[in-house]
Amino acid sequence: MKPQRSLVGLALALTSACSSAPSSPSVPNTVVASAGNPSVTAQSGAAAGSSAGGAGATANAAGAAGARAVSSGAAGSASVQPTAASGAQAPAAGVGSQQPATAGADITTTTAGAGGQPATAGGSGVGSNEAGSTASGAPGDCQSIDAVAVLRGYAPQDEEAAADFEDYLTSELGSLTCATGGNGDARTITQTIFVPPNTSYDGHGEKLTADVAAMRCDTSEGEQAEHQRPYFVLAPGATLKNVTITYPGCEGVHMLGDNTLENVVWEDAGEDAASVRSYFPGGKITISHSEGHKAADKMFQFNAACDVKIESFSGSDMGKLVRQNGGKDFPLKIDLNTVNLTGVISAVVQSDSPQCFVRHHALEYAFTGSGDKADRVFRDIPPGNITEY
Repeated sequence: MKPQRSLVGLALALTSACSSAPSSPSVPNTVVASAGNPSVTAQSGAAAGSSAGGAGATANAAGAAGARAVSSGAAGSASVQPTAASGAQAPAAGVGSQQPATAGADITTTTAGAGGQPATAGGSGVGSNEAGSTASGAPGDCQSIDAVAVLRGYAPQDEEAAADFEDYLTSELGSLTCATGGNGDARTITQTIFVPPNTSYDGHGEKLTADVAAMRCDTSEGEQAEHQRPYFVLAPGATLKNVTITYPGCEGVHMLGDNTLENVVWEDAGEDAASVRSYFPGGKITISHSEGHKAADKMFQFNAACDVKIESFSGSDMGKLVRQNGGKDFPLKIDLNTVNLTGVISAVVQSDSPQCFVRHHALEYAFTGSGDKADRVFRDIPPGNITEY
């Protein structure tokens, strides 16, 4: 193991790497990080947290704008990738690497790695010296990002939940494509799209279709098979907008928490249009100016504590609009503002938790079949927990 570098030494190394970077693009559009890369240089986790990103330290030197530092104390490694000039983008070299970047290429990373957060030049980087610590810091933009590594930084503290989260990352998601926008075209995806923390993905009206085999989509009636892959995974603080998800809907959108969905259309919701799993952090969720159709079971599923606002939403042919994980008792606040639903089978909102509270305004709904279904609008929710405004 090599000793920890001082900040002065790191600055000199970054300056040297920047001055020697080639001036013309020469890197591919996808870089696969590898722990076995011969250029890998291991550092201790504590060193990584303090010298590459800990306590708000920044990894820029001699004005090298666009430098990126990714650190992980949990795995005892650090990756520092300085860029040649403002706007240059650096490939991820793998766990614990130091590698100069080549300007002008757009990089995505698709392999698993140790947890960490990017620190932009002049910003406040965050290093993790403890497994399971919460990731935070500057917004990511897919430069030098190992998507699974960033997600791993949000692992829960509970051992059982952490094991479920790790299985989700390594087995269920598969390879990830990090991206912050589309070009408005119709296209087929073969990997889940990862949107970094505090970053907005704008599809510019694109229509996405999942490759059935690659995304493990269920095309049987109801589309309810487990372990389908989501179209998107949104890290905390991420926004998704101006996207249409077509048939098959697979697992829709996974939201870790504090996310916004705006102008998103689900032509076919599949398993769920969007959901928050029990081992995700949870938080504030806003779904606005969107629409969803053909959800055989439920449109939106919440398995962790959330404050949810659904506004200017229309939907049709659904079992339920919102479902809180059955048999669980965690806080869930739901605000429905200007929501219009048709073809509801089971409920508008269903929860058996006494901590579920619903506020609604301008809510319109129509159930399938005949008869009075007033008791199924807010199913199993105590009347005192429901407010119209």
